[in-house]
Order: sequence, then structure tokens, then C-alpha cells
Amino acid sequence: MKSWKPISFASPSKRPTEISRLERCCVAVALVLGASITTYAKDASLTAVVLFDGPQGAAYVQITEATLNGKIEVRSCDGVSRLDKNTYNGLSRASLTGASSLRRGADGVLMLTANGKSVCVVPSNLKFERSVELTPAAAAEQAMIRGTPVSSSPRDAIIPEFKPGVQLVFIAAPDVELADFLRAQRANTVRDWEDFLTRYPSSARRASAQNAIAGFHQQAAEAAFAQYQSSSGAKTHDIAMLRQASLEAQTASQSSPGYNPAARLIDDIGRELDNLARLDQTRLQAYRKALQDHTPGYSQLSAAKLHVERLLEVRPDYAPLLSLQREIAAEQRKLETTVVNAQVLMVESRYDQAVSSLGPYVAFASEMPRLNAVINAAFKYHYDNGQRLAAHQDWEKAILEFGKAAAI
Repeated sequence: MKSWKPISFASPSKRPTEISRLERCCVAVALVLGASITTYAKDASLTAVVLFDGPQGAAYVQITEATLNGKIEVRSCDGVSRLDKNTYNGLSRASLTGASSLRRGADGVLMLTANGKSVCVVPSNLKFERSVELTPAAAAEQAMIRGTPVSSSPRDAIIPEFKPGVQLVFIAAPDVELADFLRAQRANTVRDWEDFLTRYPSSARRASAQNAIAGFHQQAAEAAFAQYQSSSGAKTHDIAMLRQASLEAQTASQSSPGYNPAARLIDDIGRELDNLARLDQTRLQAYRKALQDHTPGYSQLSAAKLHVERLLEVRPDYAPLLSLQREIAAEQRKLETTVVNAQVLMVESRYDQAVSSLGPYVAFASEMPRLNAVINAAFKYHYDNGQRLAAHQDWEKAILEFGKAAAI
């Protein structure tokens, strides 16, 4: 009987070396496969900020290892209004990796956004037992978000159901500041944006938050300015609305320095103030002409003063208005000084000097009670003297006093 011997394909001296080479080759392959599997697993792990409306308003929960129905892929349903199982199986797949967001719209349809383009999608692992056909919105009802929560807005740590309005924003890695920014963006109120800026004063997203706040004030400013413009056909302009527009535009500018829409509106308001102030410039000129011609005209100065003060409520720092106000104030001071001096002379019973000191302002007596009082006092003084002298039959002096009274 013959014994069996192992067949050797190599000399005994080379066998250990060849085995060693084979082992090294197997190890290398294993390492490559292991690295590939590890890399794939790493790439496949998604981080997302889930945005939704909670009991306290806009909310978020940030999750890692995010999936939809246990998958990181969906199926495209663009152009499909209804689908059965066969249609569904024929739909092309779309990976969530690389997408920027997945949102369920108000119509219930899932929309995947990648590279700036949004497409209709349905989740993987759809069940068709209960219905022969499904609409994309009905298919979305089966979508279930899964993942590991790592942060959330207060009292919102539970992953919500994928109802209409819920959105997943895919990000590279967990980022609480970005999640809070996205929540503020969803809420989109001045309070929420201000809260974000308070929490993250040095955020790289600070400018975006400031612009959002400025946008609210700008919208209010433009609405007020439009209302003001609609009143321009009336007898009187709605200065209160112009003031409101100016305040909101200034607030917008302060909220976000360099905010161009606010700067443009502030310029428009300035031009409107220039137009309104022309009337006051005309009134000032009319007052000066009346003073020169010794005719009534104080009411022109008084009206210009009051109107310019109202216009300055719109923009207290507006240089052309401040300059006009200074001109009006200078005329007011000269008139006031003249009246006060005349009143002092009247108290000292120097009536003729009091009237004489009024100069051309005497023409404004019918418009200014204080000035008129000086003239009336001088008239009464001479008239009473004439009466007294006439009672003593001092006719010559009486006639002289009556003449002075008549002249006054």
C-alpha cells in the first residue's frame, strides 16, 4: 500500500518567504477594505439641525447619525403625482449626503435641496399594504426622523414627527451656535434675533442677524413713509407719519451700520423736509418784507417758527432745518428785545420813548398783545392827560395831549 505525501510546489527553502509575502498581501488587502469600510461609515454619518415649531415657538434639536426611515437616501419623485410599488421601485435614488436641507412643505410634500436646487422626494422603505397608490404627500406621512440628540432649544430635546413645516438642515458637525442661528432665522422676530446677538456677541453671523433686525425696522419705515405720501394731496401733510418713518429708518441704520436701504430712505425723508421747509423760508421772507414796509406780518414769523419745530421732530439733527431755525430765532430775539425794552420804559412812565423804541415793530401791534399793551398804555396816558387838562380849561395843553393820543 502506498502512502500519500503532500505535493510541494516550491522548494522547502523558499516556502517560509512566500508564505510571509502572502500574509503581508492579505493584511494589506484587509487594511484597505477596513479603511474603506471605516471611511464609508464615517461619510455616511449625517449631522442635522431639525427645525420645528414647539409649544414655545420656533425650536430645534440637533442630531448626529441622522436617518430617514433608517436610511441616508430618499427617492426622487419629480413629475410624479401618484405612485404604486412598481413606480416607486423605479424611482431614482438621491443621497442625503451632500444635500443642504430636507423640508416638508405646507402641502405635505418632501423637498430635498442640494446645490441650490430643490426636488420632490419620498422616503425609502415605503409600505404599500394599505393603499395601491400614494401621492408624494401621503408617502411623506411615512417619513420618520431618527438620530442621536446632542443639543436643543430649551424644553425641546425630543425629535419631532416629520409634520408639514419641519425642516432638516444638514451640517458638517454639531454646532450649537449655528443651530441657534437657524432657530432665530425660523422664528424671524426682532426679539429672537436680539436674543441671538446677546448670546453670541462675537459671532461670525452677527452681520446677518443685524441685517434681519434692520429689515423689520426698514419695513415699518417704508410703510409709514408710504402712508405719509398718501396724505400729500390733503391740506396738511401727516408729519406724524413722516416722523415715524424717520425714527424707524434711523433705528434700522443703527441696528446694522451701513444698511443701504435705510440710508436711502433717510435721504428721501431729508428731501421731503427740504420741500416742506420752503414754505417756512417764504414765510420768513414775507415777515422781513412786512417789517421793512411797516405792515402787519408777525404771523408769518410765528407760523414759520411753529412749523419748523414740527419738522425738527422728524429729524432733530437735520442741518438745513437747524439753519433755518437759527434764522427765525434771530428775528424772534430782536423782536423780543425790542418789546421788553419798551415794557421797561412803560413801567418807568416814559411812554413816548416806549412807543418810539418799537420802531418798525409797531406795525405788529394788532398781532402781538404785549406790543399792543405798550401802545395802549401810551395812548391812555396822553388821553387821560388831555381829559384832565380840559377839565381845568387848559385848552392849549389839552389839545397837545389829545394830539399825541391821536398820533398814537
